[in-house]
Amino acid sequence: MSSLKFIYFTFQGRIDRRTWWMAFVLIHLGIASFNYVLSKLMNDDAPFLDGTWPNLVRLLGDRSGWITAMVFLVPQLAINTKRFHDRGLSGWWWLVFLIPFLVATGISISSLGGEDYPSPLAGWAQLICGFTAMWTLITLGFLPSKKTAPGSLEQGVRS
Repeated sequence: MSSLKFIYFTFQGRIDRRTWWMAFVLIHLGIASFNYVLSKLMNDDAPFLDGTWPNLVRLLGDRSGWITAMVFLVPQLAINTKRFHDRGLSGWWWLVFLIPFLVATGISISSLGGEDYPSPLAGWAQLICGFTAMWTLITLGFLPSKKTAPGSLEQGVRS
């Protein structure tokens, strides 16, 4: 297996499906653990355990959620970018998920979400976010690598 620095902090190259799954599980265990400890230290609600949050998009509605998101943003982008390269796609395809997620989060935690949560607008934004999340998971986690010729630019980076 490649070095952790390559997997989590570089945007060049490719990683196979097995490596992506290991990195994906490890990073999400880290996110849950880090956010739980940080929320306890900051006296925020502890996410996932007490059932106070209506959905995962509202995770970013507290201080510990924002800090956790910023800490783990680069590793998330790095592993997904390299897996998109392995699938023969540009790493910029990650924005297909990231933009709807940011829009849904913004609607959910703003006055656009409405007093009676969930508002229809927040519901539609979260539905679109959910579909793009499923597309991203299927594309990165289940579809096979696309073999490209050495030196080709088809995978989005030079080999």
